[in-house]
Amino acid sequence: RVATCVLLGAWLGLLHALVGGAALAFALLPPRRALAGLAVFAALALAVPLSYSPAWGRTLATRISATAERYFRIEVKGAEGIEAYHSQRLKSNAAGSVGDETSPSPPPYVIAVSPHNVLPISFVAFSPGGPVMRRLGAAVPSIGSARGVASSAVFYVPLMRNLWSWLGLTAASRAHMRALLSADQSVIVCPGGVREALYMDPRVETLFLRRRRGFVRLAMERGAPIVPCFAFGQRAAFRWWRPPSSPSLSAFARAIGYVPMLFWGMGCSPLPYPAKMTIVLGEPLTTTPPAPASEISDEEVDTTLRVYIAAIEELFERHKADAGYPDLELRVL
Repeated sequence: RVATCVLLGAWLGLLHALVGGAALAFALLPPRRALAGLAVFAALALAVPLSYSPAWGRTLATRISATAERYFRIEVKGAEGIEAYHSQRLKSNAAGSVGDETSPSPPPYVIAVSPHNVLPISFVAFSPGGPVMRRLGAAVPSIGSARGVASSAVFYVPLMRNLWSWLGLTAASRAHMRALLSADQSVIVCPGGVREALYMDPRVETLFLRRRRGFVRLAMERGAPIVPCFAFGQRAAFRWWRPPSSPSLSAFARAIGYVPMLFWGMGCSPLPYPAKMTIVLGEPLTTTPPAPASEISDEEVDTTLRVYIAAIEELFERHKADAGYPDLELRVL
């Protein structure tokens, strides 16, 4: 359908359109005029604040989310475990209150989604109106107000920055995540991040986790449970080509917040292949009580990170056959 192509193209093909538009400008105009025109366009687009959230923008985001859910046939598993965990935390807090003292609400969650693949498009399941939000948003308020975090580079791209913000994303910085958790809003993060794309292999699912301590430390500072989550199906959404991994490529990717690569979908377009996506949520992992960063040791962080990795490996092995990948192997770096 045309509407499906337009909506998914707006979400996932906007960067391609901007690059193509810039190339067309240089092809049709003298270089100085093309450069001046692009500079004016960028200045005007970047002047629109990320806080700008018109009704039509929210409607567009909701339609993209609904279209993506149908297109990828998104299935969510494991939400009942989070509901049960949250209910138990509420009962424990109520039992611990004294007299007329109001029992404190449970802390927010850090939902750690793996893998990253070319793009972590599974985040659309956590967008406003997405299937995870419909299932858990009312029962777990901190998840209902959750924000996903994406590479800061996205929020320097004209138009794309505002669209992704309407889809419930914000820049992935320690300050942003700490502010969200302090405001009792859960955070959706892809721990492997952009660097994980450096190690993608078409033969095996590769996660870059063993040195990703930042999200664990932030969760421990707030006492936020970590929810392991595995997204099956992302790897089949795009074909891709990337230069061979090297220290220089890694350094360059970290500097720009994106791995230089070519990726394409159906008909060599930005429209992804309609691969079925299964989002599996694991049991929340309780962290230590809230503590200042200076009081959290590296050993505690490493222990919690190992528990998270073990939970991700278990989710993968238990659900890969039902998700349609019975022979896929997992490698954790």
